[in-house]
Amino acid sequence: MADVDLTAVPLSSLTAELKRRMEEFRQAQKELGFGEITVDRMRAPVARTKRAGSSTKKQAAKKRWEGWDEYKVKHPTAKPLEFFKSKKKSAK
Repeated sequence: MADVDLTAVPLSSLTAELKRRMEEFRQAQKELGFGEITVDRMRAPVARTKRAGSSTKKQAAKKRWEGWDEYKVKHPTAKPLEFFKSKKKSAK
């Protein structure tokens, strides 16, 4: 396919041609039954209830950080790394 220089064609002509071709495409879609999704073909949204506390990641994080507040009161300049090290040491 040969390259076409479109710099000489006005932008309004290009957009008009594009709109015309898109309209042809939409008409062909409708004729073939691939038209726009209408209200009767749309799926109804499924209502999902949020289950409180069902996330195992949240539960694991809560368990991991248990005791941080008490440790922080006793050691005001403590970093989380120190907390986890002391927690691991006390578990042994």
